[in-house]
Amino acid sequence: MKLFLFAVAWLASGVCLIAVCRVLSRLIYPKMIGWNAVVAAFPSRSVETVADAYMGRGGTVGSFRFGSSGGYNIFGKRGGTFDISITEQGLAVTADFSPRAPILVRWEDIRAISVGDSSLAIVVNYVKPIQFYLPVAALASLSKRIPGDKFHKAVSLFEMAKVHAGDKARFLCK
Repeated sequence: MKLFLFAVAWLASGVCLIAVCRVLSRLIYPKMIGWNAVVAAFPSRSVETVADAYMGRGGTVGSFRFGSSGGYNIFGKRGGTFDISITEQGLAVTADFSPRAPILVRWEDIRAISVGDSSLAIVVNYVKPIQFYLPVAALASLSKRIPGDKFHKAVSLFEMAKVHAGDKARFLCK
């Protein structure tokens, strides 16, 4: 009986700890990464039409990287931290840590889009580095709304390590 009560108390304390972490994250994350300044720079307006929606995507805000590993995040949601919708006005982005403060990244505020084999990295024009990651399936929808000169092919780390010396490729790492 004592073992059963201990197990129940242990599980209950774990559930309470997770709940406290969720509440603290929603209070601390926005302040820590400066999300309020990002919301002020990219105010969300009424969104007319949603072309495509991608839930649980990863991204980078300043020096904080939020992945989309496919597991569950601290908010109990499968995938990454950002829900991203492609709209007529721009990218509507809602962060799990601040669901009541979404942003709208207008098309003209997108600096570049790196096209990789399996994903797109969307670089936002802001004082801090901001990137959001979408699947390659979003390329068709984005290419209708963004000028072609903002798209470029992402280079793998292996290719970046090459130094071309004449006809022979030399590598920085041995």
